[in-house]
Amino acid sequence: MIEGFVGFDRLRTEEDVKELNAAAKADNHSVVLPSHVLRKDGKIVGYFSVAPPGMPCVLAWLSTKDMPARESFHLINGIECQVAHAGCQAIMWPIPKDSPFYPLMEQMGYKNCGQYELFIKPL
Repeated sequence: MIEGFVGFDRLRTEEDVKELNAAAKADNHSVVLPSHVLRKDGKIVGYFSVAPPGMPCVLAWLSTKDMPARESFHLINGIECQVAHAGCQAIMWPIPKDSPFYPLMEQMGYKNCGQYELFIKPL
């Protein structure tokens, strides 16, 4: 690594994960399924969580007029099972605040990771 520059590499050891969590916590941040650690002069300065196979982002529309809540919950559980079967460790759903699911997500076992705007860049 070149002195003074930030480099990144895949997380390889449990010790790296512990060190990353401690560094993020000290900066009042959390770590969600890290895949890459960022280091500057040997010090952890950040991380990336690059989705699959770790955590795919699922976008969806479920008709509030044509599907009762029980059916929607069944479908969400079904896609969770599909994602788990593919070997993923977690699943992420960007949920707008005006969605009927927004107030239910934590009750369904999801952790609120903060408020973000979603940006997409075609590659």
